[in-house]
Formats: sequence, structure tokens, C-alpha cells
Amino acid sequence: MTPPVAAVRPPRPGEDPWRYYAALRARGPVVRSAETGMVQVVRYGAAVEALTRPEISGAHPFRATRRVFGPNLLDLEGPRHRALRRVAAPEFRTRAVTGYAAGLVRPVVERAVAPLVDRGPVDAVASFAAVVPVRVVAGVLGIPDGRAAEFYAGLAPVIRYLDRPEGNLLAALAARDRLDARLAALVRAHRVDVGLLGRLLHDPGHGLDEHGLVRLVLLLVAAGTETTVRGLANLLAVLLAVPGRLAALRADRSLIGPAVDETLRFEPPLHSTLRHATEDTVLGGVAVPAGAALQVLLASANRDGRVFAGPDAWTPGRAGPRALTFGFGVHTCLGRTLARLELVTALEVLLDRTSDVRAAGPPGPRAGTAFQGPSALPIDCRS
Repeated sequence: MTPPVAAVRPPRPGEDPWRYYAALRARGPVVRSAETGMVQVVRYGAAVEALTRPEISGAHPFRATRRVFGPNLLDLEGPRHRALRRVAAPEFRTRAVTGYAAGLVRPVVERAVAPLVDRGPVDAVASFAAVVPVRVVAGVLGIPDGRAAEFYAGLAPVIRYLDRPEGNLLAALAARDRLDARLAALVRAHRVDVGLLGRLLHDPGHGLDEHGLVRLVLLLVAAGTETTVRGLANLLAVLLAVPGRLAALRADRSLIGPAVDETLRFEPPLHSTLRHATEDTVLGGVAVPAGAALQVLLASANRDGRVFAGPDAWTPGRAGPRALTFGFGVHTCLGRTLARLELVTALEVLLDRTSDVRAAGPPGPRAGTAFQGPSALPIDCRS
């Protein structure tokens, strides 16, 4: 069986994607988009297969991350991928992340929460969600705290291109080159003694030259900030969308972890990832030809009623398999444990420092294509 053609109109910018995903899943586990011709993997089981099969590769010369960063952690395979992942992994292992909780993540969140309290309506996306992950990732990587916002702002053209690859590649490459130069200056000056950069500067055995080191750090800045920025915005939006949700967490803090996990399934920050079939294969019983470009719709898989009971309901503590928000297999997101810690800590501190947090207006329109979240989220925090 070949992928059925799905003549379903994709959501326009700002539109809810969930009906679109449901319509695709109704047509089969793997479909072919009538609009783009791309093979779309839309059900959970087929998505797990696509993310774990050796003949389904992340490497493709026209993949957006490859065009901006060159061969990188996200799309290398085999020994080269394992070697690069070993270089980056120590700062993201569970033991290391546990150590960041009190010394890095909580202080960053507390500094971000303080200006929100008793100030009246503020945009939680710009003033909170876009602040915490940037400072945390800078601390983990060894980028000076005073320059964290500078690097994130400089990444904006890169993020726009990665989100919609039909966008301006030249602007993304120009922004990348500017950030390359700034990071290279830090490396050459040996002005970093902490974090991943500090470790690698004092350990020449990692095998990366200056260019490789700079590109690795730049990729980790991009990957480690944007998904968590959107994830934190989505978390607050989901909790404030229904009266009583946040109050329930305030009354029972043990519910925070399950609420974070369920929101990551229900409203994931990253909706899709790309793969490439290196040989003829079968996914979910559907034949996929060699050379096919695959869009693995992680967000659609997370709402697959074949594996998640009541998938369109927000149900913290639900039974079922692990959501695919952070991927699956050898390319599972390196920063997943850190991202979850940031979201949990953000809620803990917000509840510690306030007596009431409420929506101060409707969320802004849904922003993004691959990365998705509210464009704005007005909130009012009372001490």
C-alpha cells in the first residue's frame, strides 16, 4: 500500500492545527500531502518507526538545519553522531541537570518572576517565557549571562528560517555568521571558564576545531531556547485557559510534574521534524520509497486516539506511552531533562511568589509552523 493522498488544507497562520492533524490521521498512519507532495507520518506507531528505523535518516542536504549549521548533531548518523553527542552530553545528563536546579535554574526564574508581580498586565511570552530559557541555556553552555539576550536576539532570523524554511535563507546565514564571529571571539580570548564552552576549551581531546566548537554551541543555543520558550508559553496558556487549573497546582504541588508532562503532550512546542528515506521501507504498513522526504508530525502523534485515551482532553497523570514531544530513539532531544526542569521550576517559583495569577486578556494568535505557541499572553500576578 502506498501513502494515500491527503487533500486536506493545512492550517493558515494562527489557525488551530488539531482538526487538520485529525483529518490526516483518519486517512492513514502515513499520507502524502496533496499540497507539497511530502510524505507525512501522522500516527503514533508509524512515527516511532520513522524515528528509530536505520533506513530513515535525519541527514539531508536540503534540511534547514543542515543549510544553516552544516552537518550537525540533529542530522548526523552513526559514529559521527555518537561522537558529537558524547562531546555535548555531559552538561545535559540527569546528574548535571539536577545540579543546576538550585544554583542556576531557580535563581534565573526568581529574577524573571520578580518584575511581573504587582505590576499589572504583562505579556508572559516576552517578559517571562522568552527570558528564562535564554539565561538558563547561556549558563549551561558558558555564555556570559550579560550576553544571553544578545545571542538570542541575534538568532531571530535563524529561528524564523528553521520554523518556515521557505523563508529568507540569506538573512539566516548572515545572522549565523555574525553569531559565529561573536562566539569565536569568546573562544579565542579564553574568556569562558564554566559550562560546556569552558570544559571544551580546557579539554583539547574532544576533537573539534574552533569552527566545529562554535557551530555546536550555536546549534545548542538555538535548540535549547526556542523549544523551551514556546513550551513555557504553552504551559501558562493551558493552565490559564480553564479556571481552577492553576489553583489546583497551588493547592497540591505534587501535581506540577504531571501537569507539565501532559502539557508537553497536549500542546508541544515543536510540531514536526524531518527525515529522509535512504531505501525503500514500510512505515505503519505503508510503503515509503527510497528518496522520500518525510515530515514526522510529532504533535499529531501525541493526539493519536489509538494510543492515548481521550487525546484531545488535558489529563495530567494519564496512563499511556511516552509522548513524542522530544522525539524518540538516538535523536531524542539532548536537553529534554533540562527543559522539563525549567518548566517545573517556573511553575514552582511563580506559585511561591504570588497569591494569584490570572489571564489579563485573551492570548495572542498562535505563532509559528514547526515551533508553535501563543504570540502573546497577557497575565496579572498578585503578591
